[in-house]
Amino acid sequence: MKRISEVSVVTRTGLFGLGLLGLLSFAGCSSKQDDSTPHLGPVAVAGAGGEGGGGDCILGCGTGGTGTNGGANGAGGIPENQICGGTAIKAEALPVDMYIMFDQSSSMSDPLPDNSGTWWGAAQSAVTNFVNNQDATGMTVGIQYFPLQGVAPQSCNAPYDTPEVELGPLPANAGAIAASIAAHSPSGFTPTSAALQGAINHMKAWAPAHPGHAPVVVFVTDGFPTECDPTDIQDIAAIAQAGFDTEPKVRTFVVGFNLGQAGENLKQIAKAGGTDAPFLIDGGDIGTVFVNAMLSITDKPLQCSFDTPKPPPGQTLDVNLVDVRFQPSIPGSQQEQIPKLNNQGDCELNQGQGWYYDSPAAPKQIIVCPDTCSRFAAGVLDIVEGCKPLPGKTK
Repeated sequence: MKRISEVSVVTRTGLFGLGLLGLLSFAGCSSKQDDSTPHLGPVAVAGAGGEGGGGDCILGCGTGGTGTNGGANGAGGIPENQICGGTAIKAEALPVDMYIMFDQSSSMSDPLPDNSGTWWGAAQSAVTNFVNNQDATGMTVGIQYFPLQGVAPQSCNAPYDTPEVELGPLPANAGAIAASIAAHSPSGFTPTSAALQGAINHMKAWAPAHPGHAPVVVFVTDGFPTECDPTDIQDIAAIAQAGFDTEPKVRTFVVGFNLGQAGENLKQIAKAGGTDAPFLIDGGDIGTVFVNAMLSITDKPLQCSFDTPKPPPGQTLDVNLVDVRFQPSIPGSQQEQIPKLNNQGDCELNQGQGWYYDSPAAPKQIIVCPDTCSRFAAGVLDIVEGCKPLPGKTK
């Protein structure tokens, strides 16, 4: 199998043609398995049409042993005119464009657990420390607050889709953001749905003019919606999910301050927004925890769609023989196959795990289900031609 990645592929006489004496693949192929648990078969060596194993790949890999002796189109060998090639794509973090929507409702004036000040005072220091942190250099950040005052008849109608400080690169934008939050103070209720929808709307409009960047909303709140329909947390989570499920995808990261019993609310919003879990801050060194949470957002691999492989000149991609695998960079982790689905609607059938084509008839992109994408860590995503994919459940 031809595979371009950080791990070399060992060949002897070349990749194309029947004179191939041997090919050692470091990528596993699928072996016999049930319809719910992906796992990988053993690596094998295949001769030119040799006695390869009985796995699903064109190469001799799977449970049937190694195919080191040549033979004409033996089981698991390389059929004539069909070469298993591939492309490895690094699933690394994209540059982050971040719109911070910060809760300034009256509950943020509550005293800290150690009575050393208020939650709002801690928030002001935390934001200032973050935008001035040298590790944040290069991030693009803007900020707005909720509720906004002076908007009749209530803050639900405020222009949350317009930042008070428009997104700009750090450290150049740090002074404006620090001055902005220093000029605010807590008051009013918590129009969660209006603020979240406005922030997502802004990043939807922002993204097309900033290709190659990951648009995100960082929603900082105490977790209790108190005004503006909807106030039901499931409906608010649906706003975050719609932002992530539709192009351009906008992820919602959630940071919880002064939570009390509202942590579960924030978990629903974060998961729906494609970020798996919120950052919950309920005491301790609030400034340090906040800065670390904000910086960790840059470590998230945010790309969830990839171009289909480009076959060599004169060849045609068989869209039914494309396999997607992910190898985390975590030491000791195993490569996994991502199941192939028919469309986005099948993601729910597979507990959010899988991938599908943007168009079954004429695919141009491979799209990864939101839950699968949200749990990716930095590593290598392999899109491999010529191997049967792991089938997922479909409607």
